[in-house]
Amino acid sequence: MLCNTAFRGSLCALALIAISLGGCSGSDEPTKPKAGVVDPNAPPPPTPEQISKRVITELGLDQPLPPPGSRLNSATRGTTLEMFKRQHTELSKTPEGQAALKMIQKVLEDRIAAYEAGEFWEHILTYTDAFAIFQPTSKKYERVKEKAMRELRRPRVTVKGLPEVEGHKMAFLNIYIPLTSETFNERLSIGEEAHGIKVLGVFGNDRGVRLEFLETGERYIAYLKSQE
Repeated sequence: MLCNTAFRGSLCALALIAISLGGCSGSDEPTKPKAGVVDPNAPPPPTPEQISKRVITELGLDQPLPPPGSRLNSATRGTTLEMFKRQHTELSKTPEGQAALKMIQKVLEDRIAAYEAGEFWEHILTYTDAFAIFQPTSKKYERVKEKAMRELRRPRVTVKGLPEVEGHKMAFLNIYIPLTSETFNERLSIGEEAHGIKVLGVFGNDRGVRLEFLETGERYIAYLKSQE
């Protein structure tokens, strides 16, 4: 009888220990929020206006226009387009982001118009390609892009000298092609052609030369370095 009593006492003690240990382990675990329950203390999600403002700043669309004649090199062009692609992919995932994209597109289109007005042709190529990320099937900027390509194919010419060689006037020209970033040094006489231009004649009292851009028939003057 004594043995049975002792045995039952041992079982009770073990049960109490198990309950105690179980209670301790349960109290150490953090309470996990139930799925679908919104934390009332969490900050509200950003609005489309807040998102668009942040992204516009990150993309540099709120910066002043560059100085006249500024160029946009290929490395900067590539980086810019990658930034637009990344932002578009990320914002497309939520309704707020999609609404922000419409606001960003409006600012981007205003920027393209400003670049066209300022004749920033390399910038136009980059930012019309950025617009295509937002609207891949749109043909809205085809005309503007073609104009930019044509302008960038037109050689930028500086006259280095206009000497007489065996009784013939020669034009020593530095020719730069913006679209390909190529530079050439040529000696051309009146009537000769090279790299898409034709020398028509001397301008003024050896101030420069009259040129024709053969692709469009446009005529313009390239000046001696000292006459610019």
